[in-house]
Amino acid sequence: MSTPAFSPRRTPDWRQALLLLVGSCLPVLASVLIAPLLPSIQQHFIADAQAAVLVPVMMTVPALMVALLGTVAGMLVDRVGRKRLLVVSFLLYAACGVLPLWLDSLPAIVASRVALGMTEAAIITCCMSLIGDYYDGVKLARMLSLQAAASTASAALFFLAGGALGDISWRAPFALYAVGVLLALGAIIWLWEPAPGATRAATALPATPFPWRRMWPLYLVTVFAAMVFFVSIVQAGFVLEGLQIHATSQMGMAIALSQVAGLVSALSFRWLARMGTAFVLALAFALSGVGLAQLALAQSYLGVLLALVFAGAGGGLIPPALSLWALSRLDFEHRGRGTGSFMGSFYIGQFVSPLAVLALMPVAGGRLGAVGVMAIAACVAAMAAIVIWRRTRGGQVARLAA
Repeated sequence: MSTPAFSPRRTPDWRQALLLLVGSCLPVLASVLIAPLLPSIQQHFIADAQAAVLVPVMMTVPALMVALLGTVAGMLVDRVGRKRLLVVSFLLYAACGVLPLWLDSLPAIVASRVALGMTEAAIITCCMSLIGDYYDGVKLARMLSLQAAASTASAALFFLAGGALGDISWRAPFALYAVGVLLALGAIIWLWEPAPGATRAATALPATPFPWRRMWPLYLVTVFAAMVFFVSIVQAGFVLEGLQIHATSQMGMAIALSQVAGLVSALSFRWLARMGTAFVLALAFALSGVGLAQLALAQSYLGVLLALVFAGAGGGLIPPALSLWALSRLDFEHRGRGTGSFMGSFYIGQFVSPLAVLALMPVAGGRLGAVGVMAIAACVAAMAAIVIWRRTRGGQVARLAA
C-alpha cells in the first residue's frame, strides 16, 4: 500500500460521527448477537464432547482478544495510520464474522471468533483514536456521550435481532457481520487521516516515549471500574434465581430497565462532563455502589429492579468518563497506543469481573456477600474520586471549556 496523504484540520459532520459511532458498536455486536443462540448452537453440536466448553467461549473470546491485544492494536494505529487500518479491519471483521455461516466444526468456529476479536481490537482502537483526533472540548464530550448511549441501545437491538434471526436458523444472525463491508466503504469515502499538521509521515515513530507514568493510574482505574460495571449485569440473574424468580421475561425486563437507566445517564454525560472527570467518576461509582448494595440486600423482584436502575445509571457514566480521561491525556503521536491500552484495560476488567465475585464468595459468605463487598469498594472509590475533585476543582483531569 502507498503511504496515505494526511489532511490538515477539517470539521467532521454527521457522516463521520455516524460511521465512528456505528463502528464503536461492533464489539457489542460480536458478543450480544449470539447470546440468544447459544442453546441452539450447543444442541447442533451435541455430539461434540467439547461443546459445553466451546459454545460459551464463542461469545466471550472476542472480548478476551480485545483485552489481550488492545495495546498491540494501538501501536499499529500509531504506525500505519488510523484510516488505512480501520478499512482493512472492517473488511476482515466481515470476513471472519460470516464464516460460521458455512463452518461445521466447532473448533473452527471458535477460531473464527478469535480472529474476529483481533479485528475488533483494531476497530475500537481506530474509532476511539479518530474521535479524539476529530473532536475536542464540548464536542468531544458530546461524541463520547453519544458513543456510550449508542453502545447501550445497540446491545438491546442486537439481542432482539439475534433472537429473531435465530428463529430462522442459528447460523442466520452471523450474516449481520457483513455490515463490515459497508462500513469499510463508508470509511474510504468519508474519513480522512488526521495529523497535527498538513504533513506527517505515516510511518514516523513517536518523537517522545509513551507517557506510562501519566497513564498507568487511568488503566488501573479502568480495570476496577469495568469490574464494577459488569457485576450487576452478570450477577442479577443469579440473584433473581435465589429469590425463586425463574421467568425469563422477568429477567429480561430487569436487564432492559438497567439498560434504559444506562442510556439516560450516558446521554447526560455531555452536561455532567463540565464538572470534570473526577466528579463524574465519583457520581458513577456512588450510583453503582448504591445499586450493588441494594442488589445484595434485595428481598423481592421490585428490590432487584431498583438495584439495577441505580447500577445501570452508574454504569452508563463509566465508559464516557474514562474515555474522556484517556483522550484528554494523550497527544496525537501516542493516541493509538494509549486508547488501545485503555480499551484493553476495560475488557480485562470485564473478563475479570465474574472471577472476582467467585473469588470473594468463600470469604464473603456467598454470592450476595461478594456483591456487597463490590458495593463497598465502589463507594470507597466514589469517596476517593470526590476528594480528588475537591482538590482539583475538576480542573486537571479533562476539564472542558464551557
